Amino acid sequence: MSVIKRIVDLLQQKGISISEFAKLIGVNRATVSNWKQRNSNPPIELLAPIANVLNVSVLYLLGLQEDQGMPAPSSQLTTNPPAPVVSRMGLTAKEEELLSIFRDLGEDSQEMVLATAYLERRAHPDKEARRGLIG
Repeated sequence: MSVIKRIVDLLQQKGISISEFAKLIGVNRATVSNWKQRNSNPPIELLAPIANVLNVSVLYLLGLQEDQGMPAPSSQLTTNPPAPVVSRMGLTAKEEELLSIFRDLGEDSQEMVLATAYLERRAHPDKEARRGLIG
């Protein structure tokens, strides 16, 4: 199911009009209507505000999580490994920098970063295969 389809379904379930929704996320009604008519997805920078308005996780909107709610804090997606593990894992300088920045972000921002990474991984499955991440 596409992101916009999930959004439209949630709007119907929650009884929120497109006009009201558009105001809540800071766009005009025509923008949301265009997403719906063209079956196109909203820009990634709007996913966190949309998820907040609809009271679901960004991962749910992206179809990466079945449950509409936020992942539990103890879930694998939000648990930060202790610092000593990082050096033993042999991360590159870029990976260490990314992890350091990620740890400083709030929970919503961390979820956005993860969602972006999942989308990038889906967009480039050949890279996953080369790294041995998929069959």
